[in-house]
Amino acid sequence: MSVDNGDEAVLRAGIERRRFMQCLLALGGIAAGCSSSGSQIAASDAGAAGSPGFASWTSCEALRNLVRTSPDHLSARASQIIAKKDFSAAVRFIRDNVAVLPPSDPSDSALLGVRWGPDAALRAGAGTQRERAELLRAMLSAMGASARVVYCNRPTAVDDTTLYATRTPTFSVDYDKLDVSADLRNRIGSSSPKPADPSIDSAVASILALLPAGQAKVDNPIDGIANLVPIVEYTAAGATRWAIALGSLDEVTDPPDGLSSSALEPPTYPNVSVRLLGTLSGVPDVPGTDGLVELVAGSFSVDQLAGSRVFVTTSSSDPQTTANATGDAVGVRTAVLTVQQAAALTSEDPAIWTPKLVAAAPPVGGHPFTLSGARYDVPTNPGDPVAGPYGNVLHLDEAAHAAALASVKSLSATVFGSAFPDIRVNVSALDANGAPVFGLAQSDFTMTDETVQQSPVLLANTAASVKVLLSYDCSGSVTWPTPADKTAFDSALANAMVASATAVPFELGVADVGTNPSLYATPDATAILTAIQACASSSDIWATLGKLAPSAGVSAVVLVSDFQPTDDPTTIPALQQKLAASGLAVALVPVSANVDQNTVNAIVKACGATVLDWTAADFQAKVAAFVTEAAVRATAVGYRSTYHLPDDQLANQGTRSVAVALASNASLSTAAQYQVPAADSRTLSGVAGLYLELRVGTSKKVTRRLSGPVIDSSGETAKATKSDYDATRALLNGLVTIAFEPGSPTTAQSVDELMASALSLQTLADKIGQPVADTMTAGGDIWPRSASLCALFEPLPASTSVTAPQALRVAIMTEALEDHGFMRRFDVVPELNLTVAAQKDAAAAFTATMRATLPLSFREGMVLTRSAATDLAGSTLQYLAPSAGAESLKGFSDVDRADWAAVLQQYDGWHRFVPTTPSTAAMWIVDPATGTAIAVYQSGMGGGCGKAAANAAVQTALFLCGAYASYKSFVCKQESGVSAYQCLGAFVGSIAAGTSGILAAAILDTVSFLDIFIVFLSLIAVPFEGGVGVGVSVAGFEVYGLETAASLYDHC
Repeated sequence: MSVDNGDEAVLRAGIERRRFMQCLLALGGIAAGCSSSGSQIAASDAGAAGSPGFASWTSCEALRNLVRTSPDHLSARASQIIAKKDFSAAVRFIRDNVAVLPPSDPSDSALLGVRWGPDAALRAGAGTQRERAELLRAMLSAMGASARVVYCNRPTAVDDTTLYATRTPTFSVDYDKLDVSADLRNRIGSSSPKPADPSIDSAVASILALLPAGQAKVDNPIDGIANLVPIVEYTAAGATRWAIALGSLDEVTDPPDGLSSSALEPPTYPNVSVRLLGTLSGVPDVPGTDGLVELVAGSFSVDQLAGSRVFVTTSSSDPQTTANATGDAVGVRTAVLTVQQAAALTSEDPAIWTPKLVAAAPPVGGHPFTLSGARYDVPTNPGDPVAGPYGNVLHLDEAAHAAALASVKSLSATVFGSAFPDIRVNVSALDANGAPVFGLAQSDFTMTDETVQQSPVLLANTAASVKVLLSYDCSGSVTWPTPADKTAFDSALANAMVASATAVPFELGVADVGTNPSLYATPDATAILTAIQACASSSDIWATLGKLAPSAGVSAVVLVSDFQPTDDPTTIPALQQKLAASGLAVALVPVSANVDQNTVNAIVKACGATVLDWTAADFQAKVAAFVTEAAVRATAVGYRSTYHLPDDQLANQGTRSVAVALASNASLSTAAQYQVPAADSRTLSGVAGLYLELRVGTSKKVTRRLSGPVIDSSGETAKATKSDYDATRALLNGLVTIAFEPGSPTTAQSVDELMASALSLQTLADKIGQPVADTMTAGGDIWPRSASLCALFEPLPASTSVTAPQALRVAIMTEALEDHGFMRRFDVVPELNLTVAAQKDAAAAFTATMRATLPLSFREGMVLTRSAATDLAGSTLQYLAPSAGAESLKGFSDVDRADWAAVLQQYDGWHRFVPTTPSTAAMWIVDPATGTAIAVYQSGMGGGCGKAAANAAVQTALFLCGAYASYKSFVCKQESGVSAYQCLGAFVGSIAAGTSGILAAAILDTVSFLDIFIVFLSLIAVPFEGGVGVGVSVAGFEVYGLETAASLYDHC
């Protein structure tokens, strides 16, 4: 919330907070340094002069205790009042410390209007009238009173001035109570906080000056003054009193005017839905899925999420088994939503109190998927088989598995390297009679590429259903010698299909070139001829082979045509690449006198197609043989696997060899080769993009891009590029954090939670030097809290009007190790941060809301390298009205307008303020209804980003954080209740020996950008030859992640 505390008071509060941050820095208390003496952690001798060293866990606790003396640590103050059983003090505590917020909507009543619940109201020191009453009721009940929320007439002493007069206290602690050295006192005293950013006023003025007359006003002003107000009726020691706790009113012993006889119904809170979506490339021979695919989805109530962090992890489906592996070696992932609720809600510490009226928010598991782009469907009932992309994954019992393994007498393999370095391997395991053996696990095989052991992921361990496409060209360019010749040809073709299906059953689809069949069914000669006779003119040959057939999941295609394509020439190269990667068996039947031989040759080059002569006497037999062989090959391939080659194994770009053997019998093996295609001829495989879909209450569903192609207004994604796949893979090994806050938690509350985060690392301290797999249980107890996100949500600057978000404030943080180093991005979601002001005057409310929301964008640039707001500082702006398109931009070229079109369309209903210089790729957007103002990048990926120097150890730490969260949530735990795909990763994946976990010694060159739990996890070490040395330089570490110039890259 934002109230007029006066600039001096606000500045003083900022100094107090920053002095405390300096205190933490000087102690080294949060930089992985709240360490136990038994852990043998010491500051690196190589650290810069003045490196502060490390404190003890007791120092961390002392610091936290100091924080709890601050006036704005309301949960600590509430605990003290409850312990004294001072009922009147509780009433005054709420009255004088918890600010009143206006309703979210003018239609909300004072009696029923809620935003985030009483627990969150205490956290933020602000809430609606009903939330304050519920909070007071809970405090009085905790002291033994009988309390209920009722209502009465609003006292005449409560008007729009007195109602909003309460101020939330500011942060202040007495440093004399902290026993520290003289050197530390000098460090604290030398703190020099940054002054308030002066660009907020100039930004407000610039935007207001450009708005057309009459536009700078809110649609529905809110003052929140109601005739009826909620109060608390409580009985203690035989006496009943009524606590109004508004303005300067205390409690009364006589019933107030208009007192209700019954209690108000319990408040209801809207739901928040969270979905992680992905764009998957899919796998060959399986019907493709266009658009965004759900990876995990969860629904929570607003009061459950207020003050929470939702960790969206995509780590291993079996964290403990894969603990010592690097991210790229873990091919099977499970998306998990883990809710880390506010510390006070889960703590048993008697020094803090909160009502705890909020239900626990359980973790939510989604669909397992692979880095190669395949998704497994979650079984409906526990114990049901897992459905992979090629059907159910067989899971034999112990006896059946042993028998199947013993029956294998030969292996054969086919390798596809068209998506290098993502490799596909099809393996046939046959018994003594040549019959396929199904049901083995990935761990039953070993697989090497250029003699190096790989970590393949099993997509199927049984035969896939076989589909064949007969694609027939009826365009006008196709001619026949005589009608009788065509009739005889059609009959031979139909008979060949029927004959093939008697040998090996399959389903056939018949369609014009460039179209999909209406159905696939057992071949029937009459139905085939009927379909051919009804075909229409179409010659999109490359679309048929490169898109339609792979997307339909067919194993073989018979294509009858003169091969004169009508495809868009610009699409042909990509379609050729997809055909080459598909593994399709293709038979070409050139007909007509004017066959385009160049197209025939290009298809043969792309996929090794077979060319059949329709005039040959044995044509029917050859068609039948081709289809039968393709069907046999498809049904014999029981095992389909993928693996990704790491960067250090890519030296050979020519012909490469793959060897497959039984793990239990290395002499039973096979080998195959593949040719690495030229870089510009490789197909792209895997997960191309990740997206978050969020909805709070009845608000519009919002989809935010985390990585990958841009989404247009219709929900379609642009064509994915290699950089999209690379960025997404990095994020799959990183972390996504969604912060849901009740406006702004008090500073003391945030700092307390940072200390709780540091102290939660105690459980890992004793694990240093042990294998990472042995840290899973302890790691599941860590409580990471991002200092940077805490800074983003600090209380807003002063305003003459009280402002508050319509619902929870929502920000997204992504962290990953990208090409240029460690990257962190913020996204303050504009649609979910709409703000309202308690102001009758529509124009004043509009301005107040702008002043309250602009700082969110500027803070992104303060805690990160840069932000859209900092990029816009000093820019000359031009105004685009709602619904105006890119064509309205002045001084822009057609190319510039095209670059801006997507983001302008995304915020079509907002006022847009675009720089007059096209190269400044950011703009201000202002909501016409409320005046909410947010800066966004042209990319649509949020408003802040930053980089810091880091190395692979940090990436592994990020990945391990996700693994800890997943392990704690449910993965591979029988008692979890989400065991339908329990330990899936162990069954379908394998981890190559020798991959290491997190290296020790000289982990970070600089840690100025990283949050505490990442730094600490970087210290977890696995034993290696010569022993374990653990050390880290913490010089320059700043708790709030404020960067140093030397550690940053300008690649936002």
